[in-house]
Amino acid sequence: MTLNAAFIKVFGEVFEPLGFKKIKSRYPYFVRVVPGGEIIHLITVIPDQGIMRNESAFVICGGVATVYRGKIDLTVSPRDLNWLIRNTDVYGKLYSDKNASEMFEKLNRFIYMPDDEYSLTDALDVALGYTKQFLLSVLDKVSTLSECADFYRLFRPMALYIYCDKDWGISHYGGEDNEGLMLLKIYDMNAYESMLREEIERSKEDTLRMMNTGRSLYTQEMIDAEYQTHLDALKKLLAQYDILLNDRERNKEVSDELERRKAVNTETLRSYGLEI
Repeated sequence: MTLNAAFIKVFGEVFEPLGFKKIKSRYPYFVRVVPGGEIIHLITVIPDQGIMRNESAFVICGGVATVYRGKIDLTVSPRDLNWLIRNTDVYGKLYSDKNASEMFEKLNRFIYMPDDEYSLTDALDVALGYTKQFLLSVLDKVSTLSECADFYRLFRPMALYIYCDKDWGISHYGGEDNEGLMLLKIYDMNAYESMLREEIERSKEDTLRMMNTGRSLYTQEMIDAEYQTHLDALKKLLAQYDILLNDRERNKEVSDELERRKAVNTETLRSYGLEI
């Protein structure tokens, strides 16, 4: 049995009753449409190399996407979806204990012996347990656009950066996996500014923590300089958001773009066999 076939069997038995569906794709994607049709949850598997030459391995990944991003494309390999996260990402952000290195080793990849169906099934069973504990636990908490924004703030903050310089060319509102414009549907100016300030403070605290624990070569002077750079950028970001939110012409342009994306991505999801 191939890795993909075994993954579909083992994970399908648990995830399909939870609302996930194996979509029409050459790749093993399980997708769940959140009620309302604006958000999807995704779980998949990526082949990896084992530690020893005679071993095989795989990684379980998942993610959240909205119909307001530039493009949803699940005809490509999960290796090409840089918006996916792993169980290790969840553990690293939400859990911390003295056994962290041991747990990271367990979650980083799941090892099995090639051409051994029992070994593969056992590894998938172990991966399933950890995925329910970590990845699924965070996906289950994302059912609104605000919760989606919180998810990206924690795991993929750059996905919320709004690119809107038309001189950059055809994708002047960001790449295919950029979710920045979605913020205009949920954040007024005050909420947007609060979010940015919280991210700036969080970034500084994280860097300080790494410096104090010896995990970073940053000095206090470097941290202070970076902090000031972020504060200077904040002014530009707020001015840009104010235009997109309150300038009638630009706001209509953005609103039209969001509706266009929603229509295109919704049809794409339907083509995968999803009810939306």
